[in-house]
Amino acid sequence: MSTHREGSICLAMETRLGMKAHDREIKVNSTANKETTLTINTRMQSMMRIRLITFFLLLSGSFRTSAQNKIADSLSELLSKATSDTGRIILMANLAKTYVGSKPDTALLIAREAFLLAQKINYKKGEAISLGSTGQAFMNTGNYPAALTNFLQALKLAEEIQDDSVAASTLGLLADVYFYMGDMKRSITYSRKGLLILSELNDSSSIQILAGNLGDTYEKMNQLDSALIYTRQAYAIGMSKTASGNTGITLGNIGNIFRKLGKTDSAMVFYRLSLNYLQKFKLNDALSEEYAHMAKIFLQQKKPDSALYYGKQAYSVAKAGGFIEKVFFASSFLADYYKSERNIDSAFAYQAAMIEAKDSLFSQQNINQLQRITADEALRQQHIDDAKEQERVKARQNAMISGLVSLLIVAFLLVRNNRQRR
Repeated sequence: MSTHREGSICLAMETRLGMKAHDREIKVNSTANKETTLTINTRMQSMMRIRLITFFLLLSGSFRTSAQNKIADSLSELLSKATSDTGRIILMANLAKTYVGSKPDTALLIAREAFLLAQKINYKKGEAISLGSTGQAFMNTGNYPAALTNFLQALKLAEEIQDDSVAASTLGLLADVYFYMGDMKRSITYSRKGLLILSELNDSSSIQILAGNLGDTYEKMNQLDSALIYTRQAYAIGMSKTASGNTGITLGNIGNIFRKLGKTDSAMVFYRLSLNYLQKFKLNDALSEEYAHMAKIFLQQKKPDSALYYGKQAYSVAKAGGFIEKVFFASSFLADYYKSERNIDSAFAYQAAMIEAKDSLFSQQNINQLQRITADEALRQQHIDDAKEQERVKARQNAMISGLVSLLIVAFLLVRNNRQRR
C-alpha cells in the first residue's frame, strides 16, 4: 500500500471516526485514548517555542475530537514541565511524525522547530530525526525533491554519529521516496539495507514496518510471491504486539495482493478490516488509497453507487490532507467514472484536478532536481566505498609489512642462535 509507507515508528495518536456505508458496509465507530507518559526537560526559551506550537495545534483544528483534546492537554502539560533540550527535540520530532499522515503542514512546523533547536545545541541525532520528519511531510504532499534532500541529509548525519537505529529508519524513508518516484530498484536496495541493520539491532517493531513496505513494493511490481513473504512477516510481528496503525497498513497490503490474484471478495474483507485501524490512528493518506481500491472493486462488481461513494471519499480525504499523489489517483478514477456516465461537467472538473496534480508531481523541474540529487548521493556513496576499499588495502599492506617484519625478526634470531652454538 503506497500511501502510508512509514519508514520510522510514530507515536500512536487515536481518534474517533464514523463511516456511513452506501453498500451495507459495517459502521465503524472507534474511540481511543492514549496516555502519554514521557518525562522531558527544557530551557525557558525553547519551552516558549513549544507552547506556541501547542497553541497553534489547538487553533488549527488538528485536535478535532474529545480524544485528541485529551492528548493535546497531556502534551501541553508535558511540554510545560520540560527541562532538557535533547528530550524535547525527540518529543517534537515524534509529534511531527504523528501528523505527516493527516496534517503535513502542521508536521512541517513542528519538525522545523525541532531541527532549529537541535542545530542550536549541536545535537546531531536530533537534527537527523527532525530532518526525517520534515522529509516525511514533504513526501506525503508530493514534494519528492525536498523529501529526498532531507532524507539524504539525515542519513549523512546518522552515518557521521554512527547511529545505526537512525540510519536504518532513514534508509526506510529513502526506500519510500524512491518507491513513490517509481524507482523500485533503488527502493528495494534501501529497504534491504535497512532490514539488515534492524535485524542486527533485533528491532522487531521497525522490521514490521520495513518488511511491510518491502512487501508493498513487490506487490506493486506484481511479484506476488515475494510480496506475500514480506507481508506475512510484517503481519506475524504485528499480531504479537499491541494493535497500531501499522496493523491496518499490513491488512491493506494483504487486500492488495488478493485483489491482484482476482480474489476480490477476500480483498474487500481485508480492506474493511484495514479501515478500522487507519481511521482509528488517523492515517488519512493510507485511508484515501483504501477507499480508492474499494471504489474500483465496487465498479467491477457493477455497484456504481458504492463505487462513486468511495471514489469521492478517496478524493475528499486526499484533498483535505494535501496528499497530491492520492488526489491524482482519486480524481483520475472519478473522471473516468463520470465519462462512462456521460456527465461531462463532472468529468471535466475531475480531469482538471487530475492534470493539476500530475503537473505538480511530474514537472520537468522536479524530475531534473531528483536526478541531480540522486546523482550526488550516488557519488557520495561511491566516495564512501572508495574510502573503505582504501582502508582495506592499507590494512592488508600493514598486515603484510607486519608479517615480513615478524619473519625478519625470526630469521635474525635463528641466525644469531646458530652462531652462538658454533
